[in-house]
Order: sequence, then C-alpha cells, then structure tokens
Amino acid sequence: MSTDLQLTDEHNQEILEGEAFKPTGILSPEQFTLTDQYAQAISRATLLPQHLRGSSPEEAYSNCFLVVNQALTWGIDPLAVAQATAVVHGKLCYEGKLVQAVLNMKGFRLHTRYEGEAGKDSFKIYLSDRPFNEDGTTDGRVTEGSVKDWATFGSKKSENADKMNAAWRSDPRSMLHYRGHRQWARLHEPGIIMGVYTPDEMDLERDEHRARNAKDVTKSRANNPMLSPEERQSGNLTSNQTNAQVRSGQAPQEGGKSEDSGASPHSTSSDIPLSISRQSFELYSQSLSKLRSAESLNKGDKKFAAELKAQPNASDVALFKKIYDAHANRIGGKLNAKDCEAYIAELIGEAFR
Repeated sequence: MSTDLQLTDEHNQEILEGEAFKPTGILSPEQFTLTDQYAQAISRATLLPQHLRGSSPEEAYSNCFLVVNQALTWGIDPLAVAQATAVVHGKLCYEGKLVQAVLNMKGFRLHTRYEGEAGKDSFKIYLSDRPFNEDGTTDGRVTEGSVKDWATFGSKKSENADKMNAAWRSDPRSMLHYRGHRQWARLHEPGIIMGVYTPDEMDLERDEHRARNAKDVTKSRANNPMLSPEERQSGNLTSNQTNAQVRSGQAPQEGGKSEDSGASPHSTSSDIPLSISRQSFELYSQSLSKLRSAESLNKGDKKFAAELKAQPNASDVALFKKIYDAHANRIGGKLNAKDCEAYIAELIGEAFR
C-alpha cells in the first residue's frame, strides 16, 4: 500500500483521530483476552454456522475471533453477529439487516421514500438521515437507488445467469431497504462499516454483473480532450500517463466540469463501457471528501490511483476526473460541501443507470 499521503491540515488530523477510526482496543491485553475467550467459547458450539467452522478447530477459532472482534467494535452480542454472517466469494460478509441495526445503534435512523411500482426495474428508494418533505425534498444526506441499479443476478456459469435473484423478484422493497442502508453508510458514514461487506456487495463485484450494468460516461474518443491522439484512436491509456495525471491534468471549473470538457458531465456518447465498479468510484469520492487543501487533494488522488487494483480505461478515467474536479471546486470555494456531495452522487448514479 502506498504511504505517500501525508495529511497536514488540522481538519484531516481531527478526522484521523476521530471516533470512527479509533481502534477497538484489540491490542490491549484486557481486550485481547476477552476476545480470545469469546472466540474459544463460540468456536466449540455445535450450532456454529457451517461457514465459520472451517476444516479444523484452529480455523474455527480464527474465524470466530474475526467475528467477535467486529461485534465488540459495534457493541453487539457476538453470538447474534455470528448468526448473521456468510462467506461469499471467499470473503466474510454481514447481512444487510445487521448493517441497519448497527446504524440504528450509532444513532442513524434513516428515513425512506419509495418511488415507482414494485416489480418494475424502475422501482426506487431514497434514504436520508433527515425526514422527507411532502414534495420529496429533504435537508439530509441522501442515497438513492433502483432495482435496475442494485439487483443481483445468477452466476455466469449457472442456468440462471440472466435471471434476477429470487429475493429481488419476490421482495424488492425489503431488498432496496437493506441495500440502501448499506449504501448510505458506505457513502456518508464509511467509518461505521469500514472493512465490512454484505453478500450482495460481493455479487456486484462479479465481472458479469459489472458488465451488465456498465454505462459509458465519456464523449466520443475522437473529440475527447483528455486523450492523446494515439488514445483517441485506440481507446487505451498510453503507458506514460498515470491515472492521477490524466484526472488532474485539466483546470477544474464551476459545476465540476474541466476547462476543456465542452459538455455537461452527463452528455456522453463514447462506446467504451465502464470497467471499474460503482463502489470504487464512491470510495474514491469519500477519500477526497475529507481533504481541505489542493496539495492534500493531489496526494489523495495519487494514493488512490496507486492502490487501485484494476486498470481503468478511458471512460473510468473520465469519471474519476469529474469527481476530482468537483472536489477541487469545493476546496477552491466554488462549490459548498453539500452541493459537491449531491453533484457527485448524481454523477455516479447517472453513470451506472
């Protein structure tokens, strides 16, 4: 992992020292002993979920240790947390209702508003930490998503590869509700569920699901000012252009657009689909949202680029750049934090519709 990001302003230091990023105390002898004893007791239970048992008592203990530590971090009964876990694609996941319970315990009881007809792909949910007005507006922090945006499908190798998963077909309201709570926390309070994933989130990382929901967000390659002449022909980034250089190479202008963009952020027509997941774009914006200087923004951008495992294509870079420019405008005083957040949420939402 890159360590070149040095946060120097007071605001960022307060964030790093804030409650969301405090350790659970697992490194203290007392806390470690408590976690160890809990994990040993749970690992011997005959009713322990199969996925936590592993292939040996040692593996069962280690798996339970992870669950107990997370439960103590949240302040929830470890036995209850253990029963609300699953393993998806080799990663330990936590059920959506558990994520909602954690949010409620932390004082975030979200308000919901539904739009459209259940059973339709357009059926949509809005979630906010402040009540909705009669006209649907709210002063709170909002996350929105539809069945089309969030529904998961069968594995590519199965006969149901193009069939929506049963839970989304039979109870889309509940699925939107729980998925929406996780999405809201991931976007607005990431510290609460840092390192925690839900089963549907792992499904969304499958290549076939990302390809199904991919949408192009750049202009025609031939007229894209962010690309070199060679890239306009091939659609690929040249080797001497890093992700960060491409994203920050144009001066940001009001509204999140670059100086040479020439069109609105949503006016796109290229034939290159996005290859990076929606979550990665949201995490990128979250990592920049806490920064308060142009220097730290540039370092944060480079750090994220260095840690990004996937190689973005031209469409991905264009969306990254628009997010970067919006935060640059926020730092420069052209956008307030709330408008910047709303603009980027709309930008990402539109890209994945």
